[in-house]
Amino acid sequence: MADKPVNSVTTSSMIIWAIILLVVIVYVGLTKQGSSLFQKSNNQLTPAALEINFKFSGKLTKTINDAWSFVYQDKNKTSVKVGLVFSNTSQCGTKEVLKACDQKLYKVGDQVTIEGNQKDQTVTVIKLTK
Repeated sequence: MADKPVNSVTTSSMIIWAIILLVVIVYVGLTKQGSSLFQKSNNQLTPAALEINFKFSGKLTKTINDAWSFVYQDKNKTSVKVGLVFSNTSQCGTKEVLKACDQKLYKVGDQVTIEGNQKDQTVTVIKLTK
């Protein structure tokens, strides 16, 4: 007895539906996981939610990797260098006018005051003023 030929239209449409279903399942899974990850990191890293535990005046510098850093003198008059992290809620400007930071407006050597949250050798910038 010979096998019946497989209906290619039915097979193709089943494959297409399986792919669509797989894409929907993956999308929903990533969306749920992504939103909870975003919420978690948002609570931990958003400068508005962080406690200000760092406020010093000093000079902006850059590392070899072209990342912003900051040199200041601590209470013991010792020179200290920390890395800077900016977020979309970091505020920059003057004491009178603050807005979202545009790092292109600053250059190495600028004298600024930074308020932020320091963890180890990195400061998340909450406010940077000239």
